[in-house]
Amino acid sequence: SSRVNFKTGGTATHAHAQCSLWIGDLPLPWTRHGGKYKRLRALLFAHVPRDVPMPWIKTVVRKGYRSRPPKKTGDNSNDREESQNHNASPSQQQQPNTTTSTSTSTSTPSPKNHAEYLGYAIVVFRDADEANAVRTYLDGTQVSPQTVYRPQQLEILEDTTITTKNENDSNTPPNNKDALELGALPSFVLKVRAVENSDSSALQLPEHWKDEYRTIESLPSKLDPPLMEQLRPLPAQELQRRAQTFLREAGDLGVQENCKSLLATEARDDKVDDVDDNDHVQTTTQGGKKPLRDVEEHQQALELAVSAYSKKFSHGADDEQQASPLSLSKVMVKRQEVHLQGEVVPQMYLDRLLELLQSLRWPAQNERQGLSAERYLVLPTNIRGADPHYGDLREACQELMENHPLVPSTYYYSGIAVTKNFVASPHVDVLDQTYQFAISLGSFSSGGELCVERGQDGETIHVVETKNRLAQVDGRRVHWVRTWEGGDRYSLIFYDTSDRNPTPVIE
Repeated sequence: SSRVNFKTGGTATHAHAQCSLWIGDLPLPWTRHGGKYKRLRALLFAHVPRDVPMPWIKTVVRKGYRSRPPKKTGDNSNDREESQNHNASPSQQQQPNTTTSTSTSTSTPSPKNHAEYLGYAIVVFRDADEANAVRTYLDGTQVSPQTVYRPQQLEILEDTTITTKNENDSNTPPNNKDALELGALPSFVLKVRAVENSDSSALQLPEHWKDEYRTIESLPSKLDPPLMEQLRPLPAQELQRRAQTFLREAGDLGVQENCKSLLATEARDDKVDDVDDNDHVQTTTQGGKKPLRDVEEHQQALELAVSAYSKKFSHGADDEQQASPLSLSKVMVKRQEVHLQGEVVPQMYLDRLLELLQSLRWPAQNERQGLSAERYLVLPTNIRGADPHYGDLREACQELMENHPLVPSTYYYSGIAVTKNFVASPHVDVLDQTYQFAISLGSFSSGGELCVERGQDGETIHVVETKNRLAQVDGRRVHWVRTWEGGDRYSLIFYDTSDRNPTPVIE
């Protein structure tokens, strides 16, 4: 259960109709699931204009409709049908809106037609101008293996061992329909259409806030997520250890025994790496699966820790509330706070960064979707050559980091997390190898501080003012952002997940 990871929020989704395209007439071999639709991604990479970043493949329906059978001699019905279909709106043409996920609308022809299935994808771009330009550019494009892959790639035979349901069953025949050389993929003509309906949603607020506040704009300033959300990113063993420490101080022997029992179970389970195939599972932040028993143990440890913190800091729920998981989810505990400020950043850097952030063409799909943010972009630093899409922002960030006295000359950042209106979302950046640097900018006023756990048992919270200031924090400790008032809040987080200059976690 120490390996369970839970999300504490959710990013906004941006699939506006004017930014989306329906790309259809895709033969089945081009829409195979392998590698997150690697063939379709390769197709888009090869044919989308170079000044357009890779779009978001939001939806793929492999069997969306049947191809038309060849028309008979002297039969002009297909000509009439094509003319009517051309003049119809996309929704009248067996073409979905962006709300389509996995459902398929098909009309089964008579057996004598033998028409093949064709698929379609809903692809989302950064804005309407980009989508319109790509639609004009792509519609009617002839696609073939030679237009998508390099010659040396076409010589590689792939997918020859693909089977259907049971790959370990020797009686299961290979799925020869998809076992093709890349060079044998069918050629076809792309059909590209506009999309009529949007499928967008606001960022996800903590559950207990939704009853009182409907949007991020309605949140009061300087509000922290409830204690249960603050502690949720911690593994069960750490929650149990903290609970036992605090309850020992409070003399609560009964709950201590529960902690010991859970710790013993945890230690025993950690010795077993394999998972029973019959265990129920739950999806985690990374999209993987975890046994339900781990989820339940983590939740039990979380509730014990919330009760222990309530006793420790004397601001928690009464005994009746502590017995109720529903009440525990709303417990607010005021841990000891240390208020700090980052170092002032010269105005010329602030002006340049804010101008770039306010005019940024954000990618359609947010990164780190388990965290609450309107926009979330990651800029890795290990790219080759110039970045045609976000080069100006990269350069402005580099100037700040190279010239600010707080940043050691030896500090290396492997990436920059660029966010707009990131709020709450307690989390731990488990891949980080050293501390981070953080700065926030924008027209927001009161609030928006970065809160970071400190101390062996998380008994202290560093409340760090980062507006127009650069601060050094450790993202390997639980941290979150307080609510704010006013306008938008942008942030830049410089982090390192490489092994160049690792440092110990700051206690």
